[in-house]
Amino acid sequence: MRLKNIDGFTLVELMIIVAIIGILAAVVSPRFNSMIQTSKDADVKSKLGIIRSALNIYYANNLANFPVGPEGSNQTTLQDTL
Repeated sequence: MRLKNIDGFTLVELMIIVAIIGILAAVVSPRFNSMIQTSKDADVKSKLGIIRSALNIYYANNLANFPVGPEGSNQTTLQDTL
């Protein structure tokens, strides 16, 4: 019993494809790492904005007083923040 003639890729063609994928990965990898750092920076800025909003709400609800630190050392007023 003979097998049908099946067309496929040669080893040289597969090696060329692997080389192209390796080159693309080498080019894209640094860009991907910088995008990860950019997204982490944006996340931190977002969380700082949330904290700022919470402090402004606290300030408005507590007769223009900011929250006091753990030892009562925070004497910040609105004029100090401007």
